[in-house]
Amino acid sequence: MNIDPLTWMQSVLSSLGARFIWAIIAFMLVTFFTAYVDRRKFAGKWSLTINWAPEHARKLMGAELPEPHSVGDVAITYGHGPNKKDYWGIGYFELFSGTTLYARLCIELADMEVKRKLFSSTFPYFFRLTLTKLKLRSKIREKALKFQYGPWSNYRMEFHSSTGKILQGNIVLVETNKTVGKIEAKRLV
Repeated sequence: MNIDPLTWMQSVLSSLGARFIWAIIAFMLVTFFTAYVDRRKFAGKWSLTINWAPEHARKLMGAELPEPHSVGDVAITYGHGPNKKDYWGIGYFELFSGTTLYARLCIELADMEVKRKLFSSTFPYFFRLTLTKLKLRSKIREKALKFQYGPWSNYRMEFHSSTGKILQGNIVLVETNKTVGKIEAKRLV
């Protein structure tokens, strides 16, 4: 059996071309699917801790107290806003000094800014979403002890690390743009 080299070369190139096209289609489908699933990755229930800076805690709680921190659970949903493509959340927090409870708060998480990274070192490697910042608004504050509560303030959370399981960053006072604490959130559900 004698095989014509030109025919053999055409069949090899045709086979490689078809495999290359299928590989591109598969890559595009996987990228689209992960990007579609990834856009909801911050929705769910989170446990969040704020470790307040001592100077801000003094303004917030009216005295210099040890280990000022807030602990709470937040629920974030996806599909909010006019285009149904925004995140929104609500949460319950408790303000502590050490183990002493000072206050309870109901908060709203709004104006969440989510950006898409073209390339990432973690899965999904392309078009990965990162939560960069959000606004935290206190809606209800209730004292558990008698103390001089600081004025109502608007806060912004700025994240330097955001995955679907852990969020880490700073809490910033909106009025002065000053960092007043560190935050860490872990996904519960």
